[in-house]
Amino acid sequence: MQTLDDYVSDIIALDTTPTPRKVLVLSRALVDGFTNLIGQSESRMVEYGMNLYWRVNQLVPGPVFVGLQGGTAVDMHTAAECQNHEYVGDCHTHPYLKKMGAKAMLGPSSSDYMEWWLNNPKNFNFGLHFVVSGDSVFLILTRNTTRLGHASLQGAMRGTVEDTNVINEPIRSDIDLAETFSKVKNTTRELDFWKSNFPDHARQFTDANLAMNVALADSLAFEYYRGKLDSNGVILERQSTLEVHGPAMIIGTTLKPVSTATWIADNKVTRCTSCKRSFTMTFRKHHCRNCGRIFCDACSSSQAPVRDRLSRWGRPKSGVQVARVCDECYSKCR
Repeated sequence: MQTLDDYVSDIIALDTTPTPRKVLVLSRALVDGFTNLIGQSESRMVEYGMNLYWRVNQLVPGPVFVGLQGGTAVDMHTAAECQNHEYVGDCHTHPYLKKMGAKAMLGPSSSDYMEWWLNNPKNFNFGLHFVVSGDSVFLILTRNTTRLGHASLQGAMRGTVEDTNVINEPIRSDIDLAETFSKVKNTTRELDFWKSNFPDHARQFTDANLAMNVALADSLAFEYYRGKLDSNGVILERQSTLEVHGPAMIIGTTLKPVSTATWIADNKVTRCTSCKRSFTMTFRKHHCRNCGRIFCDACSSSQAPVRDRLSRWGRPKSGVQVARVCDECYSKCR
């Protein structure tokens, strides 16, 4: 099972990287961030959040934002922050345990999708969006949202049953209950209301939320994962049924790095090895997985089958995989 940082590195290198069944969050900063956010969030019954950045080949959490008491969402200034060249996504909480009970662990809402869709990372071709609720961690991984257009999101939502139908219908059916609920909403008595009137409602709401997210993710070609929060790491298992990208077809002669090939450190190179153009924050570096040298996107845009390809993590990745290679190495497999 690959780590999330490793998977993100692969997507940056090759946007058709196959969709995994599971990914592992091992980052101490991320795991501790999840734990701290949901602990404070459930204590105050308000949403907490933080933006995420890609720095030195790993996900790094930013400062913590706190929602308003009685508010419905936390403002992480996403519209402005998504312009940051390191921004790759965010994480926020859904504090429902004190409101609805231990079975209420709710992933992304439909309004979350709209926020992510409108404010996707401007310097990356993907986005990572976490929601922490109870002891569950949810992840929506988006790819190439800018190519799809807003009509795709609206169409997907029209064809999906929203989870809010489950929470609203029991109350709408009874005027007295609706009035009672409006008085206890966002108070410590809200849990008593649900237990007394709809004891199985937390589970139904959680199931409806899961079904809604699977339907939206499959319709939009997003990846939807869920895992249990654990101090030692989080194993995220894909809930969406669609493989955004399946295993790539292997065409051409398989390459194999020579014994002297090494992964060149980013800080050792300032220009593309081939065209010699200087790198900047937006004109980014890419490694050839066969020779380990650093190129610009244009000079390393080809894909080729590579056996035991080089990896930034030191050990070669065993087996044959289709990977990004430079033009020189690509010419050897044709």
